[in-house]
Amino acid sequence: MTLSTHEILRHLAQFPPMVQFFLIAVSSAFTEEVAVIGVLGLVRAGRVSLVLALLAIFNGTTLLNIGLYLGGRFAGKKALNWKLFRKYKENGTLDALHRHVGKEGWVAVAISRFVPGTRLAIFALSGILGMELHVYLVTIIASTVVWMLMVMGLLHVVIEMARDQPVLLAGLVVALGIGVIVFLRQKNRTKKTDL
Repeated sequence: MTLSTHEILRHLAQFPPMVQFFLIAVSSAFTEEVAVIGVLGLVRAGRVSLVLALLAIFNGTTLLNIGLYLGGRFAGKKALNWKLFRKYKENGTLDALHRHVGKEGWVAVAISRFVPGTRLAIFALSGILGMELHVYLVTIIASTVVWMLMVMGLLHVVIEMARDQPVLLAGLVVALGIGVIVFLRQKNRTKKTDL
């Protein structure tokens, strides 16, 4: 029987604190935002300790991200031929990334911490391209703390708006959805005209 992250989080309050810590760390490492929102919901409901949840989320996400960097470092330059990085090599951005990783690589790591879908490639690429370990560690730790605070704040705002002003929240969600659609269409048009 395979348990989903949602099912694990639902049963989390029944486990002892050490098991809770482990389950939160593992689920937040692999499903980051989904797990964090679920765990923080349990914290708000008083079913899980805030300190335990924050430490587990931090450890789970940070250790996985350090593992991605170390995996890239271990794989070395031959990993640039992998399918994951092929698009960077084909469109010429790999050379630019390699030049900048020493000076500004920390910026890419910090930004990708907040952009789902970019983390795997950027964190592994940081190791492959030889970013200094101490620079990577400081960046990933600092950006993870900021990311956690932002997710907590956003969750709190959404819950309060859902309770006090559900119509305004629905309007904001619709406006955000329309904005994303317009942005994606504009991006596709720009891409087609560049070809």
